[in-house]
Amino acid sequence: VKSYTPSSLTATTTFYVKQVVNGCASDFAEVIYTVKATPDAPVVTATEACLGSTADYVVKATASAGATLQWYDANTSPKGTAATQAVSGVTTAKDYTYTVTQTISGCTSLPASATLTVNSLPVPTISNALTYCSNSAATVSLTADLPGGEFKIDGSVATSFVPKTLGVGTYQITYTYTDGNSCVGQATPQTVTIEDCSDPAITNITVAPTT
Repeated sequence: VKSYTPSSLTATTTFYVKQVVNGCASDFAEVIYTVKATPDAPVVTATEACLGSTADYVVKATASAGATLQWYDANTSPKGTAATQAVSGVTTAKDYTYTVTQTISGCTSLPASATLTVNSLPVPTISNALTYCSNSAATVSLTADLPGGEFKIDGSVATSFVPKTLGVGTYQITYTYTDGNSCVGQATPQTVTIEDCSDPAITNITVAPTT
């Protein structure tokens, strides 16, 4: 027998071997069978992204000194070996989980799970009226169902407007809102019309006398 595979060993063990040739035995040679400890699983970091922010679709792990990482997707297909691994197949807002192992001196750890949470975008709605009179000097505050964002009128930041100051015409109001997950949502732009409500012009009227 040229080789021997020990089993059920939990610690480094020393074996001795000799050879016999034509009935003559050699001295014993010492063979040390080293049992290495299984490395701990790598440390993973939870990550978040907003739907559509593809550059942020990643999971992260920290390897031990001298270790090599190996990522696997949800179908256990091997992926990359870097500390930051791109997550593919993101289509909706939900959790996506990859697993990662680390190998040190030929020994591989148990897998650790790293989760990317993809958050949905907020969907704000502008709630102002669509039509105003040009003779109105009342201040109109810009409002939305999700307050705290930024309004713009024809590209200029605003929080309110006065119809009489804007003047007759149409104006586009946009609204951008950032939620608690730092995800940004855009409201559907709203077109506001300032109608000409000025008093009609009065001209002289001549009434002919009757007989």
